[in-house]
Amino acid sequence: MTTQLSRFGVPKQGWTPRLLAVLLSAFAGTACNPAGAREAVQMESRSSTRMQDDPVVVVPGASIMNADGIEPFYADAGRFNITFRRTQLGGESLLSVETHLVGSGLPGVDYMALDRATLGLRMRNTAYLAFGGHHLTVIVEGRRARGAFVPYADSASFVFDQTMDVEPFEEFLLGWVLATLPLEIGSTFRLPTLAPTRDGGPFKIRWFDAEVTGVESREAYRGGQAVDTKVVQARADDGTSDVVFWLSSDPPYVVRRELTGGGRTSSMEFLSVDRLE
Repeated sequence: MTTQLSRFGVPKQGWTPRLLAVLLSAFAGTACNPAGAREAVQMESRSSTRMQDDPVVVVPGASIMNADGIEPFYADAGRFNITFRRTQLGGESLLSVETHLVGSGLPGVDYMALDRATLGLRMRNTAYLAFGGHHLTVIVEGRRARGAFVPYADSASFVFDQTMDVEPFEEFLLGWVLATLPLEIGSTFRLPTLAPTRDGGPFKIRWFDAEVTGVESREAYRGGQAVDTKVVQARADDGTSDVVFWLSSDPPYVVRRELTGGGRTSSMEFLSVDRLE
């Protein structure tokens, strides 16, 4: 079946809610409980060797977040493009995030649905040809994550159903979550993210300590437009990665990201951005 594309090269609006409905119905009893997704989590602030003060623990729906301030947009980073849209499913307000790999010869699509009020992950559906290829479907209900992983190679597929200690954010979206916070110089935060693991299960909670370290005007996008940004440095508690974000108050919110981990550093910077209705 051919998917009809918008002028941005992504499926037209209406495709993602239908996909979400099909995936949700594929798992018996997966109707999400908004009250459960917003379950209050009490956690003791943990000290960080890099932080001078105890960071503020931020979980989905935290009162200091301006989650609904994320406006719809399309952005092109060259190797991939990303689209944020507001949508409705079953009367619930969602934020859909759709990423397409382009130009690599190994196409892929990653679709996520977030609770628009909390930015908590509701569903993720990934199909990649890179790294041997796989298809991953995750349904998240508060602290519970369940779904299936199906590799395209000869390795075994598996289903999972696990309960975590805290409701997490999606790790790939950490920069956008940080952009919803009050980013005063010196502010520190601690955020849980949903991270894959190979030791004992498909996912684990990876905490990031983040600190607002400065303000910088950057030349961004094609044409070198000057953008005022807040610089936020984040470190994973398991030592796997350090990330620097340059965040703005307007789409695409994450102007630049530099990730150091596994002995190498990679960067992402958007070439263009368009606001969407």
